[in-house]
Amino acid sequence: MALTPTTTRLAIEAASALARRNGTRVLSIEVVTPDGRTWAIDPKVSGCFRLFEIDHDRERGPDEHHAVDGEEWHLSDLLDYLDAVGQRKTKPAT
Repeated sequence: MALTPTTTRLAIEAASALARRNGTRVLSIEVVTPDGRTWAIDPKVSGCFRLFEIDHDRERGPDEHHAVDGEEWHLSDLLDYLDAVGQRKTKPAT
């Protein structure tokens, strides 16, 4: 299934509804960047996040990507990082 703004909106609505349920916690967010890679973003009590690149083909386990200043990412840094590394690769001109 192709990810669209509609699927993103529905995922946000589902996560929000689940988080409001008594005893239910959302422990991770799975996203796909434009280059096709899948990421798990885990929120922490500290207000920061941990970032893992997921290999659904199971050739390797989740690879954690650390922030420059430690294991956890501040949201603005995480968004900047995913924007920078997650763009579709353009083919070099010949």
